[in-house]
Amino acid sequence: MKIVLNTIPPTINKYIGKTNSCWMYEKDKKEYTKAVVLQTIGINPKIKACEMVITFYHKDNIRRDSHNYLKQLLDALVESNIIVDDNDKVIQKLTIIGKIDKRKPRIEIDIEEISGMV
Repeated sequence: MKIVLNTIPPTINKYIGKTNSCWMYEKDKKEYTKAVVLQTIGINPKIKACEMVITFYHKDNIRRDSHNYLKQLLDALVESNIIVDDNDKVIQKLTIIGKIDKRKPRIEIDIEEISGMV
């Protein structure tokens, strides 16, 4: 299954060392989750075990750590009923790729459902 999202969540670094970062994080998470839910309407397989490749297409060549974008993204996939949870039993293998696409920043998520849980 392939899911393409046209929104990239804020990096977790946005909140480190900030006053009231908990409130700011929760607000941003709620907004991002709502955007993902709207973009995945009609897709709700509730996958119980999978391997996942997440490719971030950023708008510029600024140095990034793509793994810092995962928390809100994975939580949004759970809220959207794409996966049942974001723990290691559900996401048994995760590959993160960072690329540049100045014209169309996005996230492409390739999910391969696997049978059984480890």
